[in-house]
Amino acid sequence: VRAVEALARSEEQFRLAMASAPSGMAVVEHDGAFAQVNNSLAAMVGQSIGWLQRHGLRDIVHVDDWPVVEALKKRLIDSELASGIEEIRLVQIDGSMVRAEMSLAALRSQQGSVISFVAQFIDVTQAREAQAALHHAATHDPLTMLGNRRGLSEQLGKVLGRIPRTGTRIAILALDLDGLKPVNDRFGHATGDQVLVTVGERLRAAVRRDDPIARVGGDEFVVVLVGVHNDEQVAHLAEKIRTELSRAIVVNDEPVQVTASIGAVLAGPDEGATALLARADAALYEAKQSGRDRVVVKGD
Repeated sequence: VRAVEALARSEEQFRLAMASAPSGMAVVEHDGAFAQVNNSLAAMVGQSIGWLQRHGLRDIVHVDDWPVVEALKKRLIDSELASGIEEIRLVQIDGSMVRAEMSLAALRSQQGSVISFVAQFIDVTQAREAQAALHHAATHDPLTMLGNRRGLSEQLGKVLGRIPRTGTRIAILALDLDGLKPVNDRFGHATGDQVLVTVGERLRAAVRRDDPIARVGGDEFVVVLVGVHNDEQVAHLAEKIRTELSRAIVVNDEPVQVTASIGAVLAGPDEGATALLARADAALYEAKQSGRDRVVVKGD
């Protein structure tokens, strides 16, 4: 009798603790149905407790994240692990997403088999958004919103890392603006900044959406062309960019003229980022020494 009473007290304490918990909590059956659910989880997804009880965990987890939940359940069932943690997206009633850290603990029988699961959900949306904002600030130029040196390093590393799997070839364009200093001297730095913004916009419009672009110095840019095949194609694309940047930029009704010197290189097999950027800089130096406003392509 005492054992039964103790079990009943324990279950009641668990129920009360779950009901008052500030984080979302639920008892989840093997098929994902909710045996119990608290108000915090209902508030997190904008649904009623009744709605959640009629549905299940799968109905509030983003479809792409459900395999993550299933894999965690399987790990707990197939092992003696007590619990596991994964980050998933919960779908709110209006379709918006909540990033949640989900802790899943196995409730086991005396024989050790999993009876059900206790799930706890902690909203980490704001934390992840803050992390993303900090990362964006650290990897982007605040004026042009293009990548900066750190952003270029990250993006180029990712692109080079995919090459062994995809076989894609890439090219690097190192670009210097010719004539920005006279613009700053004559019209002021506000006009010079607008020129840089327009150059960034023209670069973005001239290449594919996924081609990384970075402003790596005051008037220095780097463009990564993904999916190119030969020096001729690289030269054609670089010349297209040079021509586009030579068009006058109108700032406060004043036409402003800058040009660009471009050094371009096609990546060789197994060539790393440092060597690739150094070759592009050498090609750029040659373009500037040859009279500026021109393209120099150096073969691999």
